[in-house]
Amino acid sequence: MEETPPSLLALTPYLLSRVGKAARGRIIERLAARDLRLWHMAVLAALADFGPQAQRDLAARLRIDPSDVVKVLDDLAAAGHVERARDPADRRRVTVTLTAAGRTALADLTSETTALEEEVLAPLDERERAVLHALLRRVFAHLHEKDQGASGGRRSTGRPLRNDDGGARRGDVAHRREGRRSVRQADRPGDEEVRP
Repeated sequence: MEETPPSLLALTPYLLSRVGKAARGRIIERLAARDLRLWHMAVLAALADFGPQAQRDLAARLRIDPSDVVKVLDDLAAAGHVERARDPADRRRVTVTLTAAGRTALADLTSETTALEEEVLAPLDERERAVLHALLRRVFAHLHEKDQGASGGRRSTGRPLRNDDGGARRGDVAHRREGRRSVRQADRPGDEEVRP
Protein backbone atom coordinates (compact mmCIF):
# COMPACT_ATOMS: atom_id res chain seq x y z
CA MET A 1 0.00 0.00 0.00
CA GLU A 2 1.30 3.43 -0.94
CA GLU A 3 1.76 5.83 1.93
CA THR A 4 1.45 9.55 1.29
CA PRO A 5 4.51 11.46 2.50
CA PRO A 6 3.68 13.28 5.77
CA SER A 7 5.32 16.43 4.43
CA LEU A 8 2.62 16.54 1.71
CA LEU A 9 -0.18 15.79 4.18
CA ALA A 10 0.98 18.85 6.13
CA LEU A 11 0.19 21.08 3.12
CA THR A 12 -3.43 22.27 2.99
CA PRO A 13 -3.26 23.10 -0.76
CA TYR A 14 -2.12 19.53 -1.42
CA LEU A 15 -5.04 18.12 0.58
CA LEU A 16 -7.49 20.44 -1.18
CA SER A 17 -6.12 19.33 -4.53
CA ARG A 18 -6.36 15.60 -3.76
CA VAL A 19 -9.83 15.79 -2.22
CA GLY A 20 -10.98 18.03 -5.08
CA LYS A 21 -9.62 15.60 -7.64
CA ALA A 22 -11.38 12.66 -5.99
CA ALA A 23 -14.71 14.50 -5.76
CA ARG A 24 -14.43 15.83 -9.30
CA GLY A 25 -13.73 12.36 -10.68
CA ARG A 26 -16.82 10.95 -8.99
CA ILE A 27 -19.00 13.80 -10.30
CA ILE A 28 -17.64 13.32 -13.82
CA GLU A 29 -18.47 9.60 -13.72
CA ARG A 30 -22.06 10.29 -12.70
CA LEU A 31 -22.49 12.97 -15.35
CA ALA A 32 -20.93 10.76 -18.03
CA ALA A 33 -23.57 8.11 -17.30
CA ARG A 34 -26.08 10.73 -18.53
CA ASP A 35 -23.84 11.75 -21.46
CA LEU A 36 -23.21 15.10 -19.76
CA ARG A 37 -20.10 16.98 -18.63
CA LEU A 38 -19.44 19.44 -15.81
CA TRP A 39 -19.84 22.34 -18.22
CA HIS A 40 -23.35 21.19 -19.05
CA MET A 41 -24.27 21.26 -15.37
CA ALA A 42 -22.61 24.67 -14.91
CA VAL A 43 -24.60 26.18 -17.78
CA LEU A 44 -27.88 24.70 -16.51
CA ALA A 45 -27.17 26.05 -13.01
CA ALA A 46 -26.32 29.53 -14.32
CA LEU A 47 -29.54 29.69 -16.31
CA ALA A 48 -31.59 28.41 -13.36
CA ASP A 49 -30.00 30.87 -10.93
CA PHE A 50 -29.78 33.98 -13.11
CA GLY A 51 -32.49 33.46 -15.73
CA PRO A 52 -32.24 33.79 -19.52
CA GLN A 53 -28.94 35.25 -20.66
CA ALA A 54 -27.18 36.30 -23.79
CA GLN A 55 -24.86 33.54 -24.98
CA ARG A 56 -21.88 35.94 -24.74
CA ASP A 57 -22.79 36.92 -21.15
CA LEU A 58 -23.09 33.25 -20.20
CA ALA A 59 -19.58 32.62 -21.53
CA ALA A 60 -18.22 35.55 -19.51
CA ARG A 61 -20.06 34.55 -16.32
CA LEU A 62 -18.71 30.99 -16.44
CA ARG A 63 -15.35 32.00 -17.91
CA ILE A 64 -15.72 29.68 -20.86
CA ASP A 65 -14.42 30.56 -24.31
CA PRO A 66 -17.43 31.65 -26.43
CA SER A 67 -16.74 28.93 -29.03
CA ASP A 68 -16.81 26.29 -26.27
CA VAL A 69 -20.10 27.69 -24.95
CA VAL A 70 -21.57 27.15 -28.40
CA LYS A 71 -20.58 23.46 -28.26
CA VAL A 72 -22.04 23.02 -24.77
CA LEU A 73 -25.26 24.79 -25.78
CA ASP A 74 -25.51 22.67 -28.94
CA ASP A 75 -25.48 19.55 -26.73
CA LEU A 76 -28.01 20.98 -24.28
CA ALA A 77 -30.31 22.22 -27.06
CA ALA A 78 -30.21 18.80 -28.77
CA ALA A 79 -31.29 17.24 -25.46
CA GLY A 80 -34.10 19.78 -25.08
CA HIS A 81 -32.58 21.34 -21.96
CA VAL A 82 -32.16 24.87 -23.35
CA GLU A 83 -33.63 27.04 -26.08
CA ARG A 84 -31.77 29.71 -28.03
CA ALA A 85 -33.34 32.66 -29.79
CA ARG A 86 -31.93 35.63 -31.70
CA ASP A 87 -32.70 39.07 -30.29
CA PRO A 88 -35.00 40.85 -32.77
CA ALA A 89 -33.28 44.16 -31.96
CA ASP A 90 -29.77 42.76 -32.47
CA ARG A 91 -29.53 39.66 -34.66
CA ARG A 92 -25.97 39.05 -33.44
CA ARG A 93 -27.24 38.55 -29.88
CA VAL A 94 -28.43 35.03 -28.95
CA THR A 95 -30.45 34.61 -25.75
CA VAL A 96 -30.40 31.24 -23.97
CA THR A 97 -33.32 30.05 -21.84
CA LEU A 98 -33.62 27.00 -19.59
CA THR A 99 -36.49 24.66 -20.52
CA ALA A 100 -38.65 22.63 -18.14
CA ALA A 101 -36.67 19.54 -19.18
CA GLY A 102 -33.44 21.39 -18.38
CA ARG A 103 -34.75 22.35 -14.96
CA THR A 104 -35.66 18.70 -14.28
CA ALA A 105 -32.23 17.53 -15.47
CA LEU A 106 -30.54 20.05 -13.18
CA ALA A 107 -32.65 18.90 -10.22
CA ASP A 108 -31.60 15.30 -10.90
CA LEU A 109 -27.93 16.28 -11.19
CA THR A 110 -28.16 18.30 -7.98
CA SER A 111 -29.65 15.29 -6.16
CA GLU A 112 -26.84 13.07 -7.42
CA THR A 113 -24.23 15.62 -6.35
CA THR A 114 -25.81 15.81 -2.89
CA ALA A 115 -25.59 12.00 -2.64
CA LEU A 116 -21.95 12.25 -3.67
CA GLU A 117 -21.41 14.80 -0.90
CA GLU A 118 -22.64 12.19 1.56
CA GLU A 119 -20.07 9.74 0.21
CA VAL A 120 -17.11 12.14 0.14
CA LEU A 121 -17.84 13.83 3.47
CA ALA A 122 -18.87 10.65 5.33
CA PRO A 123 -16.25 11.11 8.11
CA LEU A 124 -17.74 14.51 9.06
CA ASP A 125 -20.88 15.16 11.06
CA GLU A 126 -23.47 17.74 9.99
CA ARG A 127 -21.89 20.59 11.99
CA GLU A 128 -18.42 19.84 10.64
CA ARG A 129 -19.76 19.79 7.09
CA ALA A 130 -21.40 23.17 7.60
CA VAL A 131 -18.15 24.62 8.95
CA LEU A 132 -16.15 23.14 6.07
CA HIS A 133 -18.62 24.55 3.54
CA ALA A 134 -18.55 28.01 5.13
CA LEU A 135 -14.74 28.05 5.17
CA LEU A 136 -14.50 26.91 1.55
CA ARG A 137 -16.99 29.63 0.52
CA ARG A 138 -14.79 32.24 2.23
CA VAL A 139 -11.67 31.00 0.47
CA PHE A 140 -13.54 30.81 -2.85
CA ALA A 141 -14.81 34.39 -2.44
CA HIS A 142 -11.31 35.60 -1.56
CA LEU A 143 -9.77 33.97 -4.65
CA HIS A 144 -12.59 35.19 -6.89
CA GLU A 145 -12.18 38.74 -5.57
CA LYS A 146 -8.42 38.55 -6.16
CA ASP A 147 -8.98 37.29 -9.71
CA GLN A 148 -11.41 40.12 -10.40
CA GLY A 149 -8.92 42.67 -9.03
CA ALA A 150 -6.13 41.29 -11.20
CA SER A 151 -8.27 41.81 -14.31
CA GLY A 152 -9.45 45.28 -13.28
CA GLY A 153 -12.95 43.96 -12.57
CA ARG A 154 -13.37 42.81 -16.18
CA ARG A 155 -14.58 39.33 -16.96
CA SER A 156 -12.21 37.76 -19.37
CA THR A 157 -12.28 34.40 -21.07
CA GLY A 158 -8.64 34.76 -22.03
CA ARG A 159 -7.01 34.92 -18.60
CA PRO A 160 -4.90 31.95 -17.52
CA LEU A 161 -7.29 30.68 -14.85
CA ARG A 162 -8.79 27.26 -14.31
CA ASN A 163 -12.49 26.91 -14.83
CA ASP A 164 -14.96 25.23 -12.51
CA ASP A 165 -14.55 21.79 -13.96
CA GLY A 166 -10.77 21.82 -13.69
CA GLY A 167 -9.94 22.07 -17.39
CA ALA A 168 -8.00 24.86 -19.01
CA ARG A 169 -10.03 27.57 -20.70
CA ARG A 170 -9.48 28.01 -24.41
CA GLY A 171 -7.59 31.28 -23.86
CA ASP A 172 -5.31 29.74 -21.26
CA VAL A 173 -1.59 29.83 -22.09
CA ALA A 174 -1.12 26.19 -21.08
CA HIS A 175 -4.21 25.30 -23.09
CA ARG A 176 -2.75 26.87 -26.24
CA ARG A 177 0.46 24.90 -25.70
CA GLU A 178 -1.52 21.67 -25.47
CA GLY A 179 -3.12 22.20 -28.85
CA ARG A 180 -6.38 23.69 -27.66
CA ARG A 181 -8.08 20.68 -26.14
CA SER A 182 -11.83 20.61 -26.54
CA VAL A 183 -14.28 20.99 -23.67
CA ARG A 184 -15.09 17.27 -23.87
CA GLN A 185 -11.41 16.34 -23.57
CA ALA A 186 -10.90 18.69 -20.64
CA ASP A 187 -13.27 16.84 -18.34
CA ARG A 188 -12.46 13.18 -18.82
CA PRO A 189 -12.30 11.21 -15.54
CA GLY A 190 -8.58 10.50 -15.95
CA ASP A 191 -7.62 14.14 -16.59
CA GLU A 192 -4.83 15.13 -14.26
CA GLU A 193 -5.52 18.87 -14.31
CA VAL A 194 -7.25 19.72 -11.06
CA ARG A 195 -8.36 22.95 -9.54
CA PRO A 196 -8.54 22.59 -5.75
